[in-house]
Amino acid sequence: MSLADRWLAIVRGESRGPGAAAARAGLRLLTAPLWLGLQANLGVYRVGLARHARLDRPVIVVGNLTLGGTGKTTATAYLVRRLAAAGRRAGVILRGHGRQTGSAPLLVSDGVRRLASPLEAGDEAILLTALLPGHPVAVGVRRERVARLLLETAPVDALVLDDGFQYFRLARDAEVVLIDASHRIESDRLFPAGTLREPHGHLRRATHFWITHAELVSEERIAELRVWLERTAPGRPVAVTAHRSGELRPLTEAPPPSAGAPVVALSGLGNPQSFEASLKGMGFEVRPLVFPDHHRYQPRDWDRVRHAAAESGIEHVVTTEKDAVKLPPPPEDLRSVHVLRCDLEVREGAETLDALIEVVDAWHDR
Repeated sequence: MSLADRWLAIVRGESRGPGAAAARAGLRLLTAPLWLGLQANLGVYRVGLARHARLDRPVIVVGNLTLGGTGKTTATAYLVRRLAAAGRRAGVILRGHGRQTGSAPLLVSDGVRRLASPLEAGDEAILLTALLPGHPVAVGVRRERVARLLLETAPVDALVLDDGFQYFRLARDAEVVLIDASHRIESDRLFPAGTLREPHGHLRRATHFWITHAELVSEERIAELRVWLERTAPGRPVAVTAHRSGELRPLTEAPPPSAGAPVVALSGLGNPQSFEASLKGMGFEVRPLVFPDHHRYQPRDWDRVRHAAAESGIEHVVTTEKDAVKLPPPPEDLRSVHVLRCDLEVREGAETLDALIEVVDAWHDR
């Protein structure tokens, strides 16, 4: 078990005994410095000691309140496609988690061709480049500088900031916060005693909420979240979304597994359970093989895949789009390796998408 897994087991109460209880108490004490830092960071903007950088294009933020995966990459791609369907070309800016070449602004795609590798840009940026042909993508720690680089090199009507709810330097015109329906956010605690990046009350900064992964929970759970969100941040529009599995794309020449077949589910995600649930929903028998989030795959990692398949007598391997952009070519003895495509489906609250398009239209009409 990795250090991150041990920490999660402690903060979620899965680890029992006096040692785990003492660890939880100590972690709660350590939340105070984070809370003070957040208040100071926000305070300098509230009192005017620092100014938000404002760009010559409307900015829509897609973010969340917790560590780990809520489906931001899929949601960002969906939003950009919706804007495109409304006649608005958007560029995507993000930090570039997993980059190996520094933090300076980097244009990953100009909308025509990819200009960087996964090592230079990070896996999420490369995946968004693949998912969004025709839309420029750029990465870097200082997102306002990244945005200016993108605007200098690629004409766009709007900017979508992926994972930007905690990035205060950049002014924004709308903030979409994703809430993972499968995660009990209302009982979570501030890091390191829990997975919250910010206290619940900070959700009042959001302009829209999207409840994600509705396919993993009951209607009663969705109703509970709606009530909690209205109590925590009243009056914000809420959409309910699900991750819908698509076709299997081959990485090798073998045909895809048939329904009911056992598969090794290879992933390195913040929320691998969603991927595994999607495969189970398609009728597959799943043997999970989980690497750390943003894992930098090496050819030797195929040894673990090979061992997992051989140990369970499984012929087929299925991975995610995010992992596929980083994986080395499969070895010849792994003849059936496929990629599961995943799309976002809006089940309720489609009008919130129309409202975001109106934000962009209003900016250009002013």
